[in-house]
Amino acid sequence: MQFSDSPIAGSINDLVRLHFDVQDQKCSDNGVASCTIYGLLPFVHVLNFGDVMSIETALHEGPWPIHYSRSPGGLKEQILTILDAQAMELSQLFRIEMAAALPVETLREIDSRNNTPEYDRCCASHDYLDANMIMDAAMQKRGERFQTNHDNYELTALWNRAWSVTREQGFAQ
Repeated sequence: MQFSDSPIAGSINDLVRLHFDVQDQKCSDNGVASCTIYGLLPFVHVLNFGDVMSIETALHEGPWPIHYSRSPGGLKEQILTILDAQAMELSQLFRIEMAAALPVETLREIDSRNNTPEYDRCCASHDYLDANMIMDAAMQKRGERFQTNHDNYELTALWNRAWSVTREQGFAQ
């Protein structure tokens, strides 16, 4: 059996169209298919065996739970959901670090300013402190060191998504 004939091939092709890098495509004679997807985070490993599919993600050394599904049809959505959950986790750590650095009144002011056209393309948190260092502290709590990995696309994407989530939900939440 070829990987292209496996039940997960169609969903994997959808991820390739979203500019994910799919490597290590394998398929055994008994129909067990697997591949590794790179793009937003260092990897997402997908294994399809029979009618069960497992999805495992990791950010460098930090293991993430394995998610199981009965159908590969929603694979793209499942992977994006997992990746978004990791951004939500970083966003929560960022909020905690910001709350430790600034009083709640200032966090509310940041939220208020972020809702004005003047701050449409930037974050008001930078008016009060070096918020990049605060986000870096949140990344370090996850075991990452962004400041020394400036050209790491995966961490940059996670950083940006977590910042967007925090702005959307508010710093003073």
